[in-house]
Amino acid sequence: MATFHQLLNALDEPMLEINAIGRVVFLTTRAEAMLGITVGENVTSAVSSWCRPKFEHALDRIREGVTLSTTVEISFGEDKVAATQLEAKLASVARDGAKSMAVAMWLRDLSQEKAHENAALVQGSHLLDLVETTSDGCVIESATGTVEMVNVAFCVLFGVNAAPQSLIGMSCLALFVEASRATGTDDAPDYPELDEGASAERGFPLKDGRSVMQYIHPAEGDTGIAGRLHVFRLKGKRDLPDARTGTITAAQMLLMERIAEDLALTVEGTGRAIRRTEQIDLPSTVANQFRYIANAASSALTAISDLLDFSRVESNLITLDVIEFGLRSHIAIMLDRVVPVADARNVQLRVRIEQDVPERLMGDGPRLMLCLRSLLESAMPPVGQVGGGELTLSIAPEYASEEVIHLRFGIEHACPKGVVRQKSLSSANTMQIALARQIARALAGDQGEGKIEQRERKDAIEFHFTAAMPYQRVSEAFVRPNYFTLTGLPLLIVSPDANERHMLAQHCQSWRLLPREADNAEMALFLLTNASRAGAPIPLVITSNTLPVQDGFLLAFRIRHHPALSTTAIMMLAKTGRQGDAIACQENNINAYLRHPIASVQLNEAISAVMGSGDDPTASHKLITRHSLREAKSGAVLLIDPVREHSGIVAQSLKRLDYRVVVAETADHAFAALQQDVFDLIIIDPETPGLSPRSSAATQIKKRLDNRNAETKFVLATSLTEDVKDAGYDGRLEKPYDKEALKRTILEHCPAKRVAPPEMTPLPSEQ
Repeated sequence: MATFHQLLNALDEPMLEINAIGRVVFLTTRAEAMLGITVGENVTSAVSSWCRPKFEHALDRIREGVTLSTTVEISFGEDKVAATQLEAKLASVARDGAKSMAVAMWLRDLSQEKAHENAALVQGSHLLDLVETTSDGCVIESATGTVEMVNVAFCVLFGVNAAPQSLIGMSCLALFVEASRATGTDDAPDYPELDEGASAERGFPLKDGRSVMQYIHPAEGDTGIAGRLHVFRLKGKRDLPDARTGTITAAQMLLMERIAEDLALTVEGTGRAIRRTEQIDLPSTVANQFRYIANAASSALTAISDLLDFSRVESNLITLDVIEFGLRSHIAIMLDRVVPVADARNVQLRVRIEQDVPERLMGDGPRLMLCLRSLLESAMPPVGQVGGGELTLSIAPEYASEEVIHLRFGIEHACPKGVVRQKSLSSANTMQIALARQIARALAGDQGEGKIEQRERKDAIEFHFTAAMPYQRVSEAFVRPNYFTLTGLPLLIVSPDANERHMLAQHCQSWRLLPREADNAEMALFLLTNASRAGAPIPLVITSNTLPVQDGFLLAFRIRHHPALSTTAIMMLAKTGRQGDAIACQENNINAYLRHPIASVQLNEAISAVMGSGDDPTASHKLITRHSLREAKSGAVLLIDPVREHSGIVAQSLKRLDYRVVVAETADHAFAALQQDVFDLIIIDPETPGLSPRSSAATQIKKRLDNRNAETKFVLATSLTEDVKDAGYDGRLEKPYDKEALKRTILEHCPAKRVAPPEMTPLPSEQ
C-alpha cells in the first residue's frame, strides 16, 4: 500500500481517499497543498458553505450505492472572491454489499478556466446586447470568414427570410450574396478579403430607392485578423423595426397557427383511419400509406410548433406554464420523436436518469422536453457519417432542499474509436441550440442557472445545464399482477440474435408458455402496444441488453413509462455485463438480470419468481439475479449421470429437500452448466460419455471450475469399490441410488444453508 501511495504522489495529481464517515484516509501532496487539510480531517468541513449541501448530497449518493461515480463543481474557502473553484470526481473504491465504505476523489482546478469563461461570457453578452438592440444591421465575422452573429435588423433590411440564429456558421460571403438580391447588384454588400485588414466604408442603393452605408471594422488578433464587424446604416430616416419584435409578423404567426391546427386534424384523422384498416383487415399497403401521411403531417406539425415557439422566445413573449408533470413519462414520449432520427443516423441511444431523481416535478414539462430534444438532435452526427457512435441523455440531482431540487441535465455524443467528429454544426443545429439556450434560461427563472455549457472534442460533443425545480415527494407502490401458473402465459422475447430468440422460444414452448419474438426495441413496443390495445396484454418481456439504436435498458425505460405497459414485467439477459448494470436495473425497474447463455432450469425459476408463480420468496419487487435464485434454495447440485432413470430419482428427491438440481447426461452438457452457474455439490458418474477414466474424472471437472466454485464438493456415484480420496472425491454414493443414503450424503456434504432469503436491493418505486 505504501508503494501505491508513493506512485500516486509521483503523479503529482490532487487525489484523496475518504472513508465512510467523510474523513481523509490518504491524500497526495498536491491535494494537501490545494485544500489545506491533512489525514484525519473531514473533507466536508473544508468545502465552501454554499457548496457544502451539493457536495454532501453527491457523497451520500456514492456511499448509499445509488451511483458508482459522479462529478460535482465545488469551491474551497469562505471568501467567495478568493475561493478555489474545483471539479471533484467521486468514485466508489471499496464496497460492503450495496454501500460504499471508501470513496476516491480526484480534483481539477477550474479557477483559470472559469475566469476565462466568465470574461468571454461578459464580453459575449455585452456584444450580443449591443448587436441585438441597435437598429443598424450588424454582422460579426470570425477569423475563418463565417458568421458568428447577425441581428434581426440586417435580415429585415436585406429581406433575408431566415431567423438570425439559423445563419450562424454559414459563410459571410454567401450571406452577403444572398443579401445582394435587395440591391440588384452582385457586389453590394461589399465583401473585401479578410487579409486586407483595413477599415472601410461604402454606400450603395437598395431597389426601393433607399441608400445604405456599410462600415467595416477589423479586429486585430495575436496572429492577424481575429474577425470583423460589418455595420449597415440607412441614410436619412430610420424606419427599421425594433429588433425585439422578431422577424415573424402577427399575421404570419396567425397563418402558421391555422396551418398547425389543420395538420393536427390530419394527424388525428389518419390515426383513426389506421386503426380502422387494422380492424377490417384491409391490405397492409393501405395502412402503410396512411402511416406515411400521418408521419409527414406529424413532422410538419412539429416544425410549425417549434417555429412558433422559437418566434415567441426570440420576441420575449414566452410564458412558462408551471404545472406538475412526470419527468420520466414526458421523456418517454419525447423519445418517440428522437428515436427515428437516431435510427436514421446509426446512433446508439442511451438514457440514464438516476434513481433519486424525483418523478413529479413542478414546471413547464413540454418546453423542457423541447430543450432536451433540440440538444439531442443537435448532438447527433450528420446523416451518413461512418459509425454513428453513442448518444447519452443523463439526468442527475446536484442537491435538494425541502422544496426545490437542482437537476443537472447532460447530453453527450461520442464517436466510435478512430472516428473524428465533424466540427461545424449545421444552420438548423445552430438554431436548435439557440432555442435550447433561451428555454434553459427561461426555465431557470430567478435561480440564476440554466446556462448551457457546450464542450467539443475531436471525437465528442457535450451539452450541460442545471435547472432548479420544485418537486413532490410521492412514493407509489410497485404493482405487478401475480400468476399462479405459467401455462398459457404470453411473453415477448427481444433480441437481435435469431439463434438466441429461437433457443429461448423453444424452452418457453416446452413449459407451455406462448412466446412471441422481436428483433429490435421499436418492433417490441409496437407488438406490446398492439396487444394491449386488443385487450390481450403481454405481461412479460425477456430482452437482451444489446439491441440496435436502443439498448435493453432504454427499452425497459420506455415500457415502464408507457401508460398502457407500466405493469409489464421485464427480464434482461446480458451477454456481456458492464460496471453499473445493477444500478441501471434499479433505475429502470427491471425485475430480473441474468447472464446469457442461461440454463433452462435457471430460466424457468427466474420466470416463476418474476411472475409470482409458485412458492418463491423472491416473488416480489426485488431484483432477481442468478445469486438470489441460488441463495433462495437449500443448495445447488450438478448431477452428471448418463442414465435418465437414475438421474430422475435423484432430481426428484433433491427437489423435495428444496435443492436446485441441474442434470447433465454428457460431459459437454456438464461443462456448459459449469459456465453458467455456481454449484455447491457435483455428483459424478465416471461412465458419463466424454469424461476421463474413473480415477481422474473429478480432476477433469475441477479444471473447468473458477474461483466462484472454490467450496464445491465432489461425490462419486458408482457401483465399484474405489479409494475416492485419492481420486479427488469428498464422498461416494452407491448405484443404484438409495433414497435414504442419498439424503444422508447430500446433507453431509451440502447441508441446507437457507435459513431466510437474503434481503435484495428493492427496485425503487416512482419517486
